[in-house]
Amino acid sequence: MSFLALNLLFAGVPSLAALYLLRRRESSLGGGPPGLVFPAFFLGFIAVLPAAVVELGLRAMGGFSGGVAGDLLRAFLSAALVEEAMKLLAVRVFLYHRREFRRITDGIRATMAAGFGFAFFENIFYTFEDPLTLILRGLTSVPMHAVASGILGYHVGLSRFTYRPSYGRGILAAVLFHGLYDFFLFRGSGTAFLALPTLGAAAMVLRNLHRRAVLQDEREGRSRLPAGEGGIRRFGASAS
Repeated sequence: MSFLALNLLFAGVPSLAALYLLRRRESSLGGGPPGLVFPAFFLGFIAVLPAAVVELGLRAMGGFSGGVAGDLLRAFLSAALVEEAMKLLAVRVFLYHRREFRRITDGIRATMAAGFGFAFFENIFYTFEDPLTLILRGLTSVPMHAVASGILGYHVGLSRFTYRPSYGRGILAAVLFHGLYDFFLFRGSGTAFLALPTLGAAAMVLRNLHRRAVLQDEREGRSRLPAGEGGIRRFGASAS
């Protein structure tokens, strides 16, 4: 099997499986078609293109030479900041004011779906890396994009319903985990395996933010569906 086919398999199967689960959860909460999940996945998919243009422009300007400093700039600025900003822009511009966006947890779900779409497309560009990095990235980049974007999504949802923008904190947290993950992979060899505990730490942060979002939604009545859409359901019993 070619590296391209292997990478597409690593990216495609978990992305599409997670998308299916997210959409099932959304449907169970009264989100009719197309909801937020499918549009967010598509937006994340196409967000790779402007992100790639910006990243290529940054590289053309210089400053991404070899060594630790170059890898740090590439990981945190060219990769993490640009990519998370593009996903935030896509959700903020196209999904933020949709009627299906009813809960803080919807912000988490939408940005996670955008992360799955982004990772699905992005993995194509890493086909020619060394096999170890390829396999490690293929197995972990999809959940990392989703988890980092989900952390950002909590702050998108919080801003939507509290009217106190917290995008800065969301971007900072997402870029921190995403940048560390990419930096370790860019360094390669044994250092690349540090991407795994980074992903685990990010997942724990998202888990805690999701629990907080569930409590906030329930406390403020956003766990209740509008009349005629299935009665009252509790979101707290399920994950985004």
